[in-house]
Amino acid sequence: MEIRESLQVTVVDKRQRNQMRRIKEKYRQVIKTLLEEIDADSKEQDGSEEEEEQRGKSVNIEMRQSMDLKFIDYESIQQEKVAELQKMQEDISQLKDLMQTVSEMVEEQGEALEDVEEQVETTHVNTKKTNSELLGAQKYNNAYRKKLAILVGLLLVLFIIILC
Repeated sequence: MEIRESLQVTVVDKRQRNQMRRIKEKYRQVIKTLLEEIDADSKEQDGSEEEEEQRGKSVNIEMRQSMDLKFIDYESIQQEKVAELQKMQEDISQLKDLMQTVSEMVEEQGEALEDVEEQVETTHVNTKKTNSELLGAQKYNNAYRKKLAILVGLLLVLFIIILC
């Protein structure tokens, strides 16, 4: 999945680069034609040709600098966008890894929780059995005491009868 996304980003980068190259070429052609027109106009006009050439050259230099700055701006913006896309791709990948880790932890804790629940149920059943066994032992103990008291009483009566 990540390879597919990176290929898509690469294809988008190539498309944007090709588009920027075409735009640069068009701007260069426009500048060239403007300069040719300026040169043609300056030759037709009367007056000082040197001054007009100087003006044309300065206009030409200013236009080229302006266009170069625009191209640099477009390229830097494009590079920033590519960097942002790569950062977002890395963040998404990290988020995916975190979600997988959390999912695994939830599964592990779910199993542990089921084990605890099972142990609680077993303890509850064992406690009920123990309570019933203790009640039985208590009844047996009470019955034993009664028998012992009756036996002691009979022995006393028998001893009294023998002494008399």
